[in-house]
Amino acid sequence: MKNNVANYYQNLRTLFDAISASSGYYNLGWAEKGDRSSFNLAQERLVELVIDRLNITPEMTVLDCGCGLGGPLRYASERSNARIMGLEFLSSQIEAGKRAGAYSSANMCLSRGDAVDMPFAASSFDRIYSIESAFHYARKKNFVHEAGRTLKPNGILAVADIVISDQKSRNSYRRFRNSLASPELFTAAAYQNAARDAGFK
Repeated sequence: MKNNVANYYQNLRTLFDAISASSGYYNLGWAEKGDRSSFNLAQERLVELVIDRLNITPEMTVLDCGCGLGGPLRYASERSNARIMGLEFLSSQIEAGKRAGAYSSANMCLSRGDAVDMPFAASSFDRIYSIESAFHYARKKNFVHEAGRTLKPNGILAVADIVISDQKSRNSYRRFRNSLASPELFTAAAYQNAARDAGFK
């Protein structure tokens, strides 16, 4: 699975470098139906939507799960002056982010590891977010549980992910899941159920 994910991001980098600015945002973005804004703007909007709703303040410690090339991590750092930790599974993504200068701030640091088995102590973070990386995880329930374990009391988890809406989309997904390097996609309800099971409100 790791090789599939590595290949996915190598191919995606080639595509995104051709169609978008070098923002370090490797997400599909967010836009209202009919919106004709640029792809870059849609990417930026998704990052802003997730991070701005977390109400991060300077004294907090924040975890970016699947930080990739570091675009969202850099945005969160600049917006909040909080201590931002990036967790990334692929060393190739970390190295590419370093070459792009994404991890240059003193209040940002990186850890290589797996979001479904986080290398952090309990109650380490005030906020955790994941932007379009969890669809790669084979054990999404473990990821949500690990987020609950490593968040401080009253901490917040925000997940923006590629999800399926119904059985029809599930059947369509099966035809292209290998190209997404995704063993399984959740519905929004499956994420909500996993969060409740992990003790989230």
